[in-house]
Amino acid sequence: MVKPSKQRLGSNWNSIRDNLRSGKLSPFVEDVKGSKGIKEVSYESENHWSVLTQMNGSMWPHVLPYCLIASLEAYLIHYAKENGINLTYPCGGHQFMSLLVSFLVVTRTTITYNRFMTLRQQLGKCFQSCRELMQLTAMLTFTNKSPESLKWRRNVALKTIELLRVTIAAIQYESSQEAAYDILPESIKKGEDIFVQEGVDSDSNKIMKWAHGKRTATDENWRAPIVCAYNLRAEIMKIRQSEILEKQMHVNEELKILDQVSNFVTAFHGLKLILTTPYPFPLVQMSRTLLFFWVFTLPFCLVGAIEQAIHVVFIVFLITYGFLGLEYVSIELADPFGNDANDFDSYAMAQFVFEDIYIILYKIDGPQSAES
Repeated sequence: MVKPSKQRLGSNWNSIRDNLRSGKLSPFVEDVKGSKGIKEVSYESENHWSVLTQMNGSMWPHVLPYCLIASLEAYLIHYAKENGINLTYPCGGHQFMSLLVSFLVVTRTTITYNRFMTLRQQLGKCFQSCRELMQLTAMLTFTNKSPESLKWRRNVALKTIELLRVTIAAIQYESSQEAAYDILPESIKKGEDIFVQEGVDSDSNKIMKWAHGKRTATDENWRAPIVCAYNLRAEIMKIRQSEILEKQMHVNEELKILDQVSNFVTAFHGLKLILTTPYPFPLVQMSRTLLFFWVFTLPFCLVGAIEQAIHVVFIVFLITYGFLGLEYVSIELADPFGNDANDFDSYAMAQFVFEDIYIILYKIDGPQSAES
């Protein structure tokens, strides 16, 4: 019985890894530019001073102007009061409104954070499915060492990488404006009529005539991973069309591999569901209107309740930071596939999956298979 190779990851693998990270082994168009270069937010939770003063990923740059405006407003109202112009009013109404504003702001932040974590979980499932698919493919066919078998495993690996890379491009489209179909080189796109750009004449593209309505680049973007998943399934099932494997897999083994594609598609649809279902606009409009009204009218009641100007300015500054800071946290976490510091560096995470797939090919078929 032939056993899987137990090669150590030596200098050959270091060369393959370096080529992959430099883009030399990438099958995609200008993929060396794929990483957004996000400066990952990291901090030491036990270092209080570092947490308080760190600017990378902080809400201070967004909120500080509002804090200064509200504080200046409070000082001017206090100055006017000291000079006989009383603009203050009782705080009873603001006390009741503070409950409503707090509820709306905290609820929005909680919902947005839950969406953020769900997106990360679904993205992780995509990565897991790709790794599991290649490991199962390698382990269930390692006894097959013919050139056709090696080529088939390489093709499955390539289609798996294509699926993941196109998916990353699709979910990043709103921020990068880099279409998923533009990632694929012409050699791969050839014959893929489904990758249609917006504005293409339907007479020149037979697929477009089947459309039930006008399709935009965003629509085609979301379709691209589905087509890639079909291509991967078709590649896996090629083993039934010809004598690729000397020893054919059992149908249950085939289903195990195909199940990983299904898991990937399920996770992709989970990502799509959340990304195409934004936080309801009426709630955003209501909460933000009440929030800004409450924050910038708060000095009118606090100046009447607190005598010292410095105390009023300090309290208004902190309240503005707290409430508007939470609102900006919601804005920051709403789309974690953009270019902000707190967003996921999805492409960098996908690169680890690409490397894992190359490792599997390296261990099962040797460096030549991984490099090709």
